Amino acid sequence: AHLPDSSFDVIAVTGSMPLAPGGLERLLAPSGRMFLIHGEKPVMHASLVRRSEHGELDIEDLAETLLPPLRNAPQPEQFTF
Repeated sequence: AHLPDSSFDVIAVTGSMPLAPGGLERLLAPSGRMFLIHGEKPVMHASLVRRSEHGELDIEDLAETLLPPLRNAPQPEQFTF
């Protein structure tokens, strides 16, 4: 997926993703925040990601939840025989 080259103060992901979106974290401006839901059925995690003024990331799990997935979200590798 193509991501913009700018940064944002707030990002809200409105569908679930099986993996935490590392690419979106780079779009957070200093002091920015992102809300997202990640994981797979039956348990997903609502999380708040914060970027400090100095660029460090802090991820806080807020609650367990369940939300339909985003279309075309990155998928984890599947093991097959």
